[in-house]
Order: sequence, then C-alpha cells, then structure tokens
Amino acid sequence: MSHSLDGSSAFPPGGNVRDSAAVARGRDLTKMMFQGRSFSGRERNCCFLNTRSERFATISALSGLDFPDDGRAIGVVDWDHDGDLDVWIANRSAPRLRLMINQSNSGNHWLALRLRGNGRNTNRDAIGARVEVVAGKEKLIRTLRAGEGFLSQSSKTLHFGLGSSSRVDSVAVLWPGGEREQFSALEVDRCYLLEQGSHQASPVENILPSSKLEVSEQVAQPSSRAARIALRDPIPMISASFRTFDGQERHLGQGSDVGRVINLWASWCAPCQAELKEFNDRADELRKAGIEVIALSVDGLGSDPVDDTSAQAARIAKSLRFTTGRATSGLLQSLQSLHDRIVPSHRPLPVPSSFVIDRTGKLKAIVKGRLTVDELLQEIGIAGSSRAERELHAAAFPGRVLEHGVIDRVANQAQTMIRYRLAADLQQAGSYDDAQACYLDVLRRQPDLAEAHNNLGVIQSAKRQLDQAAASFEQAISNQANYSEAMFNLGVVLEQQGKLDRAAEMYGKVKAMRPDYPEAYFNLGNVYMHQRNWSSAATEYEAVLKLNPNHAPAQQNLTVARSLLKRTN
Repeated sequence: MSHSLDGSSAFPPGGNVRDSAAVARGRDLTKMMFQGRSFSGRERNCCFLNTRSERFATISALSGLDFPDDGRAIGVVDWDHDGDLDVWIANRSAPRLRLMINQSNSGNHWLALRLRGNGRNTNRDAIGARVEVVAGKEKLIRTLRAGEGFLSQSSKTLHFGLGSSSRVDSVAVLWPGGEREQFSALEVDRCYLLEQGSHQASPVENILPSSKLEVSEQVAQPSSRAARIALRDPIPMISASFRTFDGQERHLGQGSDVGRVINLWASWCAPCQAELKEFNDRADELRKAGIEVIALSVDGLGSDPVDDTSAQAARIAKSLRFTTGRATSGLLQSLQSLHDRIVPSHRPLPVPSSFVIDRTGKLKAIVKGRLTVDELLQEIGIAGSSRAERELHAAAFPGRVLEHGVIDRVANQAQTMIRYRLAADLQQAGSYDDAQACYLDVLRRQPDLAEAHNNLGVIQSAKRQLDQAAASFEQAISNQANYSEAMFNLGVVLEQQGKLDRAAEMYGKVKAMRPDYPEAYFNLGNVYMHQRNWSSAATEYEAVLKLNPNHAPAQQNLTVARSLLKRTN
C-alpha cells in the first residue's frame, strides 16, 4: 500500500493515485483469512499405494509416514543417491522439517534423468517437458513441473522405477518447444543429463551432500495456558497513553533506556492476581535489572463483566510497588492492531496479556497468559546477534536452524514487509509518529524500497516538514524511475514551496505516464493559475472535464480562468 497527497492548497484539491477499491477488496479477503477460523490440524499423514487398478490402497501405517504432524508440504528427491526416492516433509507444527530416508532394499532397477532446454524455444530448466521411458513391457511417463502440491518443489531430476527390467529400450522427450527427441544407449541404475538437440545422454556422477544430517529426537514441550510470541527481530513499539487511577493522562515515550512490560489485567482475573503478586514481591529485583512494570487495568472495557469493578481495581493497584493505571479503549485497540499484524490469528487479547519492550523501545515479545518474573528477565536479557540465535530464541520449540544466504535474504524480506504493513496501518489510522518510526526502520533494512520513501514523504508533508518530504519523494523516484505517484506527490510539495516550474514539470511527467488521471491535469491547471497563465490553466481544466465531466472543482476553476482570460484580453 502506498499513499498520495491531495492537490494544491490554493485551489480545490485533486484526487489521489491510490486504488482504494482494490485495497478494500484485499482487506476484505485478509479479514476473512485471519478471523481465527481453524485450519485442520493433527491429521496423520497419509500414504497411498497404486494398485494399478481402479483403486488405491492406504498403507499409511505401514509406510512409517503417518506422523500426527500438522503437515503442509512434501518434496520428493533421491537425497542419498541410492536409486530410491526420499521424502522431505514440512510442517506447521514441530518438527518443522522431517527427512524420511527410504531404506527399502527391493533389488529393483531405476533410471534418473536431468533435462536441459536450449534456452531459445524451450526454457533452460525444461519445465513442461514430457519424458517417455520404455523398459521391457513397461511404458513410464513423467512431466517436469515447476511445483509439487502446496508450497512444494520436488527434485527436477525425473526418477523412473523400472522394477525387474534390466534394460532401457528407449527414451523420448517431448520438449515444450514442440520437438520430439529420441535418446539411446542408456543403462539402468544410472543418472543421465539429456540436453535438447544433442541426441546424446551424458552420464552424471552424483555427489553426496557435503554435510551429513544428524538424527534428532523430538522433545515434547510441557503444556501451558500461556502463549509466548517472541519476535525474531524486534519492531518499533507504538506510542501509548493511559490514565492513572486519579484521572491523569500519561504518555509512554519511546527508547527510555529501560526494559518495559505493559501488562493488561483485571480485578476479577485470578491468574492476573497471581502475576501481579509475583511482580510486586520481586519489584526490587526487576527495578535493579532495569525493567519497568506498567500494569494497566482493563476493568470496564471490552467484554468485561457488567458489574462495575473499577473501585476494586483501584484498591489492588494501590498496594502495588510499580506503575499502575487504567487502559483506555484507544490503547487496547492499538495493542490489538499491533498483535494482529504479528500474529495470524486475530483473536481478542485475553487477560493477562503482556507486551515486552527492550531498552531501545522495540517490542520483543507478546505473552498471552501469565508471565513469570524469570521469563521476563530472560526475555529482556537475550539479544542474539545472528539470525540463527534470534530464531532459536523466538521459536516455540527447540531444534536446529538452517543457515544459508538465501534463507537469510528471504527472512529479511519477510520481516521488512511486516514492518511496512504495520507502518501503512499506523499511517492510515493517523498515528504519524509511530508510522514514521516504522518506515525509518523499514528503510534501514531495505534502503531502496521506493514505496516506503513515498509514504514517509506523505507523513512528513502532513507534519509540514516540506524539505524532508521533497527529499523522500525524490529518493522514491530515484529508486523507481516510473513512480508516477511519488512524482505527483513531489509536485504537490513543490507547489506548496512555491517552486512552480518544477511542480509543473512533475505534473507534466505524470500526465505523460497516466493520461487518464484527471488530478494531474487539475493540479497543473492550478500551477498555471498561480503563474497567471489563464489560457494554459483553462486548457488543463478542460482536459479534466473530458475525463470526468462531474469534476466540480475543475468546473469552478475553469469558469474563473475564462473570466480572467477574457478580462485580460
């Protein structure tokens, strides 16, 4: 989502570039996805045997694959190059990855083929190629695909089980470009490269993986009524205000050089009372560790019982040795929105709930349920330097982390997009300071993200920081040369700064890129009005009305321009 500015302030404003209808449709779909509807889980994996008749037989238990995991994806590959296929399984639950090595010893023969297209009328990966292998009485057909099932990609090496056949009679490839090519002199139990146009099968020597995978035991985690959502990469915490029990408003600033926990509780909640008691008993220890507890009562808010318990909450708060107050509905809404951006299941925050903030003012974790002091001390104290260390700390279960440059890059992109969407949500809600902090965090991670520069410029413009806004729009255009929205926004700021010639230049470029966008013509007409060029202004307003005959500001300004032009003549 990117944002645009309105038109000139001297004349009625124009429209904006953003496709609000598309955004609304996307949000409706997103809302349906995240309403907390249950995905099927703990369904044992299934394995079916092709009986070469009209039916398949289930051999799930016999296969050894029927784990009670919440499986999501499967990839098939001859991992150990022994001629039979092994299986990688990815799960939503633990363990996230399983490698199932096929250790059957049937004595059957096999053939493995790798394909390479010519790069002209067939892609180099040969995706879409169809291979026919004849071995004895068997004719086997495989198609090379770019995906297997849900979020999966099996090996691009095509594997053919030949059974007892000890020879390969023929191999034919129907390439995506349309050519059919025969390959001969292939032996069983070998891997070959078939290159388009060569008519020659080249043997491939398989190399075992350099690192050996170790078998690990899955350790069952103890059940808990608390849910800990730790962030691998902390995000800027939103600003928050609450009311003291005597009615004063207090604002929680950012980056106070102390760790903080914003704790939501209610007087009628038994786990809340136990949590508050432990915080109170160990208040000196928390203070010495540099951790500030801010316990906010939600009595009387949300789905709280009808009976007024505010007085009871005030009595409890009076006995506590740390900061207390009342949460406001606005604060709860902000915290819920922050939670929903991080957690896929958008369910109302329970009590107790805690937001753990590190010493730099960034959110490290959300704990739904009781948070112990020991857990809080550990959460604040850990600051892993590498992605793997942070991943292990954030994971809900123990294990090993896959380390690879591609994984690091994709993980960073995902974290960047989480922050970008959070910033866009905050911007739309009018929380400009929080949104600005998020966009700056995004740009520290990805300096060339044009949309973030553009949206930051919109916020700076709203705060009347015109020089900074112009610089942000210029950077957005530098990173994305055809970014018409940033050009339009830059034109608005330049117009507000009185730099009319450059503003006209920007609007002219937008017109060239988007000839059906009336606001570019309208704002250019406004610039000409400032320059007393009544004739050119009238031309632009007339163009607006051809695109949108109901554009009332253009009709009004056209009348003014024609009147001034007539008076001048």
